[in-house]
Amino acid sequence: MESSTRPFTLFYTVFLILTCRYARGEDALDCPADGRTWLTFGLNCYHFVHGEEDVAKSYTIENAKEMCKGYELLTVKSAEENDFIVKYSPFVWKGKMNVWLGMYYDSDEDVFKWHDDNSVLRYNNWEDGGYDDTDLPLMDTCVALHSNTGKWENISCADEPENGVVCQTKALWTPPPREKLVACWPTKETRHSPPKAS
Repeated sequence: MESSTRPFTLFYTVFLILTCRYARGEDALDCPADGRTWLTFGLNCYHFVHGEEDVAKSYTIENAKEMCKGYELLTVKSAEENDFIVKYSPFVWKGKMNVWLGMYYDSDEDVFKWHDDNSVLRYNNWEDGGYDDTDLPLMDTCVALHSNTGKWENISCADEPENGVVCQTKALWTPPPREKLVACWPTKETRHSPPKAS
């Protein structure tokens, strides 16, 4: 009988700990402190590169990679993330902007992969026809996200088109300080302490 309640007890304990931490808002996802403005969405941080007075600045794919040096070009791995980029873009850039996606074509496997972790695309939002509906040689194919529609388009890297840049990196989780957790449940030090007079 006792062994059948252990999994529930363990689950309940973990649930209480996480609920307490998140309900108190003590945990934080931190983005790089490098002087840029970073936004968090999910477990990632995003930096939308823009010019003076929010005028759109465009870059070739090579310039875009250089702008994000130390980080990754935008990778979009879910519909929610795609929507976040579409919804936030008008706050950064005036007008419509295509945004570079950090992917490449792997000729050995005949698939597109993300630069950040070399994973195969599980989510995509290609325009009608998909990634292979193009006259471009796949080895010379770059991909841009239309910030007004959220659709992805194949474009030639060789033509040096210029698009907007969003840099991305994983957010760092910062646990709450231990003293902040004491109020959630008693510790050995506080369990037998008399209540403080008010």
